[in-house]
This record gives sequence, structure tokens and C-alpha cells, in this order.
Amino acid sequence: MTKVNEAQKLEAIIKLLGVAEIKMKRGGHFGLAVSLLFGASTSRVLRSWYRHPVWLEIAGKDFQQMWATSDRGDWLLWFCTHMIDQPGWPTHQQVVLASCQCARLALRYVKPGERRPLKAIETAEAWARGEATLEQVQRAGHAADCVTGDGDLVYCAAQAARSAAWAVYATEDGDCFRLAQAASGAATYAAWATKREPEAFTPAARAARDRVEKATLRQCADLVRRSLNVPKSLTTEFATLQRPIKKPTTGLTENERLWQNGYKALERGKELYFQNEVQQALHYFDTAIDSGFEGADVYGMRGGCLQSLKFDLDAIDDFTKAIELDPEDSNTYFQRSSSKGAVGDLHGCVDDLNEAIRLAGIDSSSTRSHNAHARENGYKDGVVGFYRMQMMHANLDLDQQASDERRLQGPAASLGPDLVTKRRSEARRRTR
Repeated sequence: MTKVNEAQKLEAIIKLLGVAEIKMKRGGHFGLAVSLLFGASTSRVLRSWYRHPVWLEIAGKDFQQMWATSDRGDWLLWFCTHMIDQPGWPTHQQVVLASCQCARLALRYVKPGERRPLKAIETAEAWARGEATLEQVQRAGHAADCVTGDGDLVYCAAQAARSAAWAVYATEDGDCFRLAQAASGAATYAAWATKREPEAFTPAARAARDRVEKATLRQCADLVRRSLNVPKSLTTEFATLQRPIKKPTTGLTENERLWQNGYKALERGKELYFQNEVQQALHYFDTAIDSGFEGADVYGMRGGCLQSLKFDLDAIDDFTKAIELDPEDSNTYFQRSSSKGAVGDLHGCVDDLNEAIRLAGIDSSSTRSHNAHARENGYKDGVVGFYRMQMMHANLDLDQQASDERRLQGPAASLGPDLVTKRRSEARRRTR
């Protein structure tokens, strides 16, 4: 019988992990007791989250060669996570600390004064030292997830921090895939955060962005190698990985269960919101907020749902809460102005548009994101051009209202507050 060499052993383990990961994503058996024959026979149609993107890099290498030469910190974290607590491999706490170091690389892209991403990382590190509870990490991670910004900078930096925190509690469903996704996500998002949007989408600009991303992943790989001690070679890992993963024996506390349900509702609400399924999304946002989730994004998105469904007074309430939590986002003022105009508060509509225009003139992550979207839709001046067009319409409505009031002669016939009262019964939700 041909002896299996170290490179073949590494390939077999990664294939086994890849097949198990696919089954986890599809909701099948969560154990890793699957045969290599199954993996080989289905590899053409199934794709593991990490196996295929890095396959060329590790092909033909044994474990020590892969560990010493890999330029992908996310891949090294992914692999180590599957080996947690096996003899000679890092503990869960050690993997979390390495993940946090990678996430810290992205903090320079967080705007001054925004501490939620750093807080998420520090709380995860405190948990690894035995100084923070699971619930504290969960809440800090969610707070980082609520940080808004453009897709390649602030958002990715916040998600790197959130992933580092998620690596603490991703085992809550006994799913090793989710833990690996969380731990490696800190490095992945840290790399994505470095990819600034090029002014011109040329092949050269894309190549420059790719080089920066690869350099950050390489830096993460060096951090992981310095942080984690691993065996010199693979020994009994294959036999161990063929055993099913055991679910946690300790149940969730009531607060943890509430938080988990709220988080799942928030994620599902976001999916439906961006698919324009506002009625269904509204239900999930209600559940998330009732579970204690608070953030400018969840209130802003629920306000958007309410606005689409013509519950404008409720929408105004949510937009106001979103503004209190993030007063620098011009789009929330614009959204609130639309609902104020819909209920007849034309002066309030103009005031909010003026504030939206002012904020749109300040360089920030949210302004850059809104500008990019506005230009894609034909507004050469960016989002401020769109706001000014809306202001022109609002001023025309205000002039018309003033003209009607003069014609009806007397403040008693004012159409402003009176119109709000008339529309109030139609603008409130009847089911809440």
C-alpha cells in the first residue's frame, strides 16, 4: 500500500474540511464524518468557502511549507480554527487574540471619535483573558456592526472588528464553519478596508487595489504566525476530524437567547430590505429592536420600510432616533424630510433638507458613499445636487401653501398643522 506523504495528508484534511463546510452551509449534518470519496466525487459542483480560493497556493505543499509561506492570514486563521484544542494546536482564546490583531490593522480607517470598532476588539481580547462575559462581547460586536460608512473603508473596518468579536460566540450553534468564518473574517475585512475606491475603474487601478489587499493579507499572515504556535507536522488530525462536532453542553441564558434571536432577525431584515421586501423586513426590524438592538442603521432601515408603507409619522420617529445615534448622515435627514413633507410639515421638510445639504458638503465616509450612489444615478454634483433638486420642489410646495393661506385669509385656516392632524390617523401604524 502506498504511503501517504505530508502534502497528500494536508490535501486530504483540507478536502474533508471543505466538504463538511459545504454541508454546514446547506443545513445538513454538522459533523465531519464524511468520506474523501464523497468529497472527490462532488467537488465539481460544491464549493467550500476557503478551499478553492487558496488551492493553487497550497497545492503540493506539506503543512509546514504551507504555514511558513502562505501570504493569506485569513486562510491560516480559517485552518487553525478547525484545529482548536486538538493536541499541539491553539486554543479558542488564542485564535481570537490573533484575529483581533488582524482586525486592528483596519482601525486607521475608522473616523475620529468613532470608538465602537475598537471597543468590539478590546472586549473580545478581554474575553480571551477571562475579563469579559459572552454577553458583553455580543453587544460590543453588534455595536461595531452598526457603524456605517462607505463600502471599502469605514464599513470594512467595522466589520473586521465585528468579526473578531463574532469569533468569540460563533460556536453558539455548535457550527465550526461559522467560527472559522468569523475568525478569518477579521483578516479578510481588514484587507478589504485597504482597497480605496479608484477614481477611474481601469485595469491598472484594479491591479493597484489588488496589490494593496494582498499586502494586508500578507501582514495578517505574519501576525498569525507570530501569535499562534502550531505542530511541526500533521499527525492524528485526520482521524480526529472524522468525528462529529459536539454541540455545546451548556444552554444559552435568557439574555443570550434574546440577543441571538434579535441578531438573526436583524440580519434577515437587512436581506429583505435590500431586496425591497419592506413589509417582511419591517417585521424582522421590529423583532430586532424589541430584542434590545439599537443603532442608526436599524432605525434608519425600519424608518425606510415605514415610509414606503405610508406610515410617515412612525417613520419620522425612527429617523429621529437614527439621527440621535448618528447625526452626521445627510441621507437620514433627507429621508425624514420626505416623511415630513408627506404629512404636511413643509417647514420641517425644508429645515431637514437644509441640514442634509450642509452635511453633504462635509467630507465623511457616509457622504462619499452617498456621492458615489448619486453619481451612478446621473447627479454629477453628487448627493448635494439631488438634495438641492428636492429643496426646489419643497420650496414650491411651501410657496403654494403660503398662497393658499393668504387666499383663505387668516391663521385659523392654516393648512400646515391642520393637514398633519388630518393625516395622522392614516400615517400611524395600526398594528403596533
